[in-house]
Parts: sequence; C-alpha cells; structure tokens
Amino acid sequence: MVIYDYIGKYCIINHETKMIGELNIIKAGKIVYEVVRIVNRVPLFLEEHFLRLDKSVSLIGTHFIYDLEIIRADIEKLISLEQLENCNVKIVTSVVDNFQVIAIYLSKFYYPSIKEYSEGVYASLINIERENPNIKKINTSYIDTIYKKVIETKAFEILLVNSRNEILEGSKSNIFFVKGEKVFTSPDDLVLKGITRSFVINICDRLGIDLIQTVISINYLSNIEAVFLTGTSIKVLPIAKIENHSFSSASNKIVVSILKKYDELINDYIVENNIK
Repeated sequence: MVIYDYIGKYCIINHETKMIGELNIIKAGKIVYEVVRIVNRVPLFLEEHFLRLDKSVSLIGTHFIYDLEIIRADIEKLISLEQLENCNVKIVTSVVDNFQVIAIYLSKFYYPSIKEYSEGVYASLINIERENPNIKKINTSYIDTIYKKVIETKAFEILLVNSRNEILEGSKSNIFFVKGEKVFTSPDDLVLKGITRSFVINICDRLGIDLIQTVISINYLSNIEAVFLTGTSIKVLPIAKIENHSFSSASNKIVVSILKKYDELINDYIVENNIK
C-alpha cells in the first residue's frame, strides 16, 4: 500500500523511529486509523481517539497491541523530531495475518481560515453510503470518488446521501442542522461517531439545546435555518450553502454558542494537558 498523505521526515513504526520512506511497510489488508490534532504540542482529546481506535481494531477482529501511554509517548517523540507544535498526526493500524503494524506520522491537514468561520463554507452532495460507518478505515476507492467530486464542485466538503435522499454525514466530518431552537444530527448507527461530534452533543445538553438524532432529507433543506460541520481539523465550522440552498449559519445564535463553547473546551484541555 502506498501512503500519500504524509508531510514529515520521520515516522514511528511499532514504537521505533524510522525515516518516512519506510511507511511502505504498511501492506494492504485490514487498515484502520485515527487523526489527532496537535495544538501547542498537546494531542487534543487523545483519550477519546485512542478508545475509538481500539474499538475499530476490535471490529476488524483483533486486539490492539498498544496502550494509551505508548501512543502518547510515540506522538510526543514524533512532534519533537519534526519540531512542530501545531499539526495533525495520523495513527494507522494495519492487520495482515494477525500481525499488526502501527505507524504514526504527520499527515496533510487544512485548518479553516477566519473568513471561512465567519462566513461559512460551501458543501456539495453525493449519493454514496459507507459500508460500515462506525469503523474508521482506509478505503482508496471511496477516497478517489470523493476527491473527484471535490475537484468537480470546488466544495469544501462533500455530504453523503443515502438511497432515500437523506443526508447522513460529510466525507470527513459530521453534520448538524438547526431549525428554531432545535439541533438535528444523524443517529449513531448511521455515521462515524466523530470525537468532535460527541463533544458537540454534550455541549448541546449542557447549554439546554434540544438535540434530536434523526436524518434530514434533501427535500427538507429549505426549512433549515443553519448547518454546521464538526471534525478534528475543522472543529465547528458553519456551512453557508449546500448546492442551491443558502444558510445564515455563521451568524445563527445556536451555531455561535456551540462554536464558542467548543473552543473553550479545547482551551481548557490544552491548559490541563500542556507538556511544556
């Protein structure tokens, strides 16, 4: 298997420091992964990412060989070698004939601009469903299909639509819809349960916002007032337009309150976990 999304000089493979070219040791097979955002040298919400990675590995039929503190130490070693304080780190686990290879490396990333947060972004639609959305696994055919759609539409994100014309999630994010005082997002069993998504669901509960887990049909978009995405790199990002439907998401009071509270959550985590 050829990996194209690395940006650094080094990688950590099964707890050993290697040059990035040695990533080719990862063979095609059962492959799952996590992407962790590093802010001021702190791996954000690493505990939650580790638990999801451990679950993904168990769902492909084996047991993850490392514990949280080994992964944390490997990440700290990698970002020290690369001399970066803000970046994304990818943890890839490959299982071939019950043999595990765990590779950790810097992956390509894009953090939205101030303008994109203040105005919102454009999203397009595609009729595609992931085979098992609860497992975060590498699927090259899926990646190629999404990439072609991004090039064609110039969209920030591609939203996945099922056979009933219901919007499930983004290609690399989760999606939330706002109408009045209510927030809607897809049920757990239909999507990848994103780390940021989980925090946003908790934030809604803490803020007293009524959150309903249900799918939203394309035909219902004209009734929606605001839409936002959630994800590791994008955090909470307003959507300005989906196809020909426009929204005032960036100024919506519900979206603004959730975005602000999530940023506070990140800042608190960094203060509590700063390793400097």
